[in-house]
Amino acid sequence: MNKLEQKTCTGCGASISSASVVCEFCYSRQKGWKNTLLYITTAFAILVLAASLITHTLSVLPNARKAIFWHEQLNLIAFKTARFPPMDKIFVASNNGDGSLFISHVVLEGFATNEPSSHFTSSFRIGKSVEPHNFINYAKSKKEAKSWHGSYVHDVSDQEWLSIRSLASKKSNSRFRTVFFSIDDLKFLQLKEKSRKKKRMLRTFPVKGTIYYYSTEDTTLKSINFDAVACITKRKGSHSSEMFDSDE
Repeated sequence: MNKLEQKTCTGCGASISSASVVCEFCYSRQKGWKNTLLYITTAFAILVLAASLITHTLSVLPNARKAIFWHEQLNLIAFKTARFPPMDKIFVASNNGDGSLFISHVVLEGFATNEPSSHFTSSFRIGKSVEPHNFINYAKSKKEAKSWHGSYVHDVSDQEWLSIRSLASKKSNSRFRTVFFSIDDLKFLQLKEKSRKKKRMLRTFPVKGTIYYYSTEDTTLKSINFDAVACITKRKGSHSSEMFDSDE
């Protein structure tokens, strides 16, 4: 083929030598399939680079988010204990935060009666760690609890209820025991439902609960509050009446 003969570039439309394989102006190859292959290869390389960048970004994003927005979330699932006489202690919670937590203790406070002077505070030690996205299921048995068998107080007048609460608040009493539940504790919900089905009024009074814990983020003692409730049981074997029902 005569090199002086001209042809039109398939890429830019310029007039080039008919013998040219690559356009001297736009550098397009004059055979279409080679251009297509070049475009595909270039596009594939860009996609691989973009995928690598996205993968790297996703891998470092959680740590970057933790460094900027540290998240702590301790969810109480179940809690049950008593002031005195002692009983088994149950504490179940989940750690949905970024780091491990050390659960130090739980504090309950309320009023034994309607009198301001009847305010009480009780502390219960936990002393256990829970890893992120994990559960803590802590139960501690008391030997003294094995000898106590009682029934929850139902259907008493307000005056009788205050008298029972006052007696139960005294450490020297041997007839009554104040039992504390977190408001969403399954055992408490079952007790309420059982009382409802029997058309009995389970007597309770409100209590404020606080969980104290340490985070791996720092060494500061932190706390979260939860709603709790107190019921009272009367020991079996002492004088009983219709106001007691539903075994512990």
